[in-house]
Amino acid sequence: MSNPVISVVMSVYIPDSSNSYDDNIRYLHQAVESILQQTYTDFEYIIVNDGSSNHVANILNDYARRDKRIFLIQQENCGLIASLNNGIQQARGIYIARMDADDISLPQRLEHQVQYLQTYPRIALYGSAIEYIDGNNTVLSRFLYPTSNAELQTKMKQSNYFAHSSVMMRASVVRHVGGYSSLYPHAEDYELWLRIAQNHDIANCEDVLLQYRVHENNVSWRNAEQQALSVIAAQFTHTYHRSISPQKDVLLSNGVEKIHIEMTVMNIFIYWLKMVRRMGSSANLIDEVKRWVSNPSLERRIRAKVYREISLSYFACNSYIFGVVFFAKALLIRYK
Repeated sequence: MSNPVISVVMSVYIPDSSNSYDDNIRYLHQAVESILQQTYTDFEYIIVNDGSSNHVANILNDYARRDKRIFLIQQENCGLIASLNNGIQQARGIYIARMDADDISLPQRLEHQVQYLQTYPRIALYGSAIEYIDGNNTVLSRFLYPTSNAELQTKMKQSNYFAHSSVMMRASVVRHVGGYSSLYPHAEDYELWLRIAQNHDIANCEDVLLQYRVHENNVSWRNAEQQALSVIAAQFTHTYHRSISPQKDVLLSNGVEKIHIEMTVMNIFIYWLKMVRRMGSSANLIDEVKRWVSNPSLERRIRAKVYREISLSYFACNSYIFGVVFFAKALLIRYK
């Protein structure tokens, strides 16, 4: 039996105790079906069940029985990074495509990406534009990333310009650079892209190939502070070629300014406030942002900007009193 051209790697973690359990199950079905219904069919679908509930295990077993392209790995919970590396280790394809268990790949995604990588052998990492969708698959907005290697090589030094679950990579390159690093939790994708980009060209497609689901249980905003520290540590490591731990005291002792750390956290929170309030529901996110911004040691301009974003989120939820209160807080802090 010949090896497939593509290995699609997806990690699944939906425990019984997860918030919005039924919604997560529905998202999982849609994610799996979106891969199985691709126009390009020469792929294996490596699904790593990272200690999910028995019900999820049964769902995945049923899919694996019905479609032999699925290679199911059942394991105890060990986290996203270890799960992805496990999937990559098992992959037999020339290319590795990432997929998340709550997103939707459009039907021609794999076909387009494999044709592009076959045409342009210098490209090692290829992502795409994305559509943000809510829990009902309503399109909220479209986001276009920079597409050319030249622009991405410059901009990637400041921020991540690839949607993780949109990318296809050359398996040989991913293995050569060592896969995902556990040193940068919640920014493991960005740090891997930086390593790949050191010696290879990278690109994004201007067409939308993935629908990225926005909901209140997204991991990113729940780990915004750690993500910010990992992003900064990754940038430091690849700028000075010296690895440092993504801990605040370590970053500060290595010359990273406190304001830079705070602004990075702020930008992550504001990004998610803007995204989630398009759905008109962001109570859990607002509470988390309020907890962070209540720290009196934060710079005043940062607190003022975040309070303003919180007020806009309250207005989006029709909570006008709270919206006015937080807008007033923003003004008081800004002009005190």
